[in-house]
Amino acid sequence: MNMILVVDFGTKTNQLLARMLRDMKVYCEIVPFKKAVAEAKQKAPKGIIYTGTHAAGDAVKAQLEALGVPVLKDDSADKAALEAFALKCGCTFDWTMDRFIADQLAQIKATVGDKKVLCAISGGVDSSVC
Repeated sequence: MNMILVVDFGTKTNQLLARMLRDMKVYCEIVPFKKAVAEAKQKAPKGIIYTGTHAAGDAVKAQLEALGVPVLKDDSADKAALEAFALKCGCTFDWTMDRFIADQLAQIKATVGDKKVLCAISGGVDSSVC
């Protein structure tokens, strides 16, 4: 998949890095380190960025690196370093929110078909449930 996986080992830097990548039109997703190996296997990212540190993180990092994906271990990277990393990984700089929304809507319609869906939001994007 044309994306970079940002693995959160416990820092707020993950949001900043994701925003910088998306501003460069590179798609990325943030995942907690406990789910990172499964997500990387399922989504096959072109690159992985580690953010923060965690005592249990070494085993996860070893498993991720065994997948053979180029890894950026410096979560203090600036825009130029992120752009160079995305280029090295072979990412294209063509992601847009409009296309993402259209793709997600198409996927939902394909999954739901002619059935009904209830989506409840109680105050923020982190509390949405479908």
